[in-house]
Amino acid sequence: MRPDVRNPLVEDYLARLRLAAARLPRAQRDDLVADLTAHLDAGAAEAGSEAEIRNLLDAVGDPDQIVAEAMPAPAVVAGSGPSGALALGLGVLALVLAGVGLLIFSIPLAIAVIALGWRARQYARSVAGSAVLATSAFVLGVIALVLPLLLWSVLSSAHSDTPEQQDQRPAEATVPLTPESSVSTTAPG
Repeated sequence: MRPDVRNPLVEDYLARLRLAAARLPRAQRDDLVADLTAHLDAGAAEAGSEAEIRNLLDAVGDPDQIVAEAMPAPAVVAGSGPSGALALGLGVLALVLAGVGLLIFSIPLAIAVIALGWRARQYARSVAGSAVLATSAFVLGVIALVLPLLLWSVLSSAHSDTPEQQDQRPAEATVPLTPESSVSTTAPG
């Protein structure tokens, strides 16, 4: 086989390797692809048949598994990020505070719950963890923020017609009808 023409089996394998290695950092990806390309080109050049090339590719291993083993370890130790459970607990507290009318405490707490829940979601996704608690906390924070504001708005509009405001309105003019002030409905004639 000519050295400038690569065996189709090797070419297919390297294409799958490049695709799988796309998730690696660029320098590590380039090194891995270059090393395996050189190894496979040398092995394919020495191989006398297509069966030997298949054996070579089987011996090297599956590209996805090679990339998975080459993946760098997460820089963050599991458990060191924000907790969705904490955000969820604070969200419940924000709802309770809103329920008893302490909006001055519940609204800032709800904003903090939204931020903490969002951050816990991002952390859980970065370490391939479950973001269920963090997502629940985020939604609860939004509810704890919006619900008291809606209730406040509804209650303030319902109380806009208080008795004091009704007393301040100008009284409607009423004209008593007496026989002297009655208007004739007959046309002059």
